[in-house]
Amino acid sequence: MAQYGGNVHFVVRWNTDPTHLRTKVIRHVIQGAETRLRWCAVIRYIAKRLGYTPVLLVVARLPRYALASAALGPRAYFEAKQPRPSAASVDRQLTELNINDRTPVVERFGTWAEGLVFHADLGRTIHDTSVNEDFGRRIWVSLRLLLVGSLLGMVLASRSASGARCASTASRRALTLTSFVPALHPRSSCWPCC
Repeated sequence: MAQYGGNVHFVVRWNTDPTHLRTKVIRHVIQGAETRLRWCAVIRYIAKRLGYTPVLLVVARLPRYALASAALGPRAYFEAKQPRPSAASVDRQLTELNINDRTPVVERFGTWAEGLVFHADLGRTIHDTSVNEDFGRRIWVSLRLLLVGSLLGMVLASRSASGARCASTASRRALTLTSFVPALHPRSSCWPCC
């Protein structure tokens, strides 16, 4: 406070007022806490998604695995060979390939999943060749078909559009192409691991 000719004047300096500093610090702490709470919510959401994704994968894959193992009957393939192999030989071959119908389905699925997760091994075919090699050869054919189908669909869709077709055809093609092609390239920004 300062006195000038009997009048009392309050001189308030906001940058040195202790209550203003406290308010500013408290506001900063609250904003920081809100930010941390938002990040905690995001981390909890991601952890929850990562937590139930493996369960969802098992629930989705196990019935398919069980259905394929029940329907395909690999034992009949080996027993139909000429000369007919012994039962012990057939069991040994089926066990090596992890397709023995006398082994419980859940145990076979666990062995297959363990090989996939820890060794990136999709297993062996009934002809004792690697599924990984077969998959690697066939995936490129599938990607080429996908690329041709997508480009053909893009061209046909942009041609059949009504309205201002001429003005927007080029831009529509460019947008479609720029959103599709980078996803195929393994070093593109669409892949989070690279």
